[in-house]
Amino acid sequence: MSQLTEIVSHSPATGAEVGRYPNTTPETINALVARANSASASWRALGFRGRKAILREWAHYISEHIDELAAIVVQETGKPLSDATLEILIAIDQLSLRPFPYRLS
Repeated sequence: MSQLTEIVSHSPATGAEVGRYPNTTPETINALVARANSASASWRALGFRGRKAILREWAHYISEHIDELAAIVVQETGKPLSDATLEILIAIDQLSLRPFPYRLS
């Protein structure tokens, strides 16, 4: 059996190719998880106000690009444009109002 070198993504609505992505090795995944763990400590060190400021900037960026992001969601998921736009608006709301993870304890 040959090793898959890339993953091809297709639109569920049209079957058209949306993109190609490298097939990641377990070693690469482990390295990426280690980087994410390291970044987590830096993120935590920013404190609530620092995280809130960054997430609000991100929400602002997303709101400025909502049309192009909604088009990507439509292409990748086959959802109607109205659903894709609503999904992005919900994400903007979440980023603006809840800039920290909830603790379930």
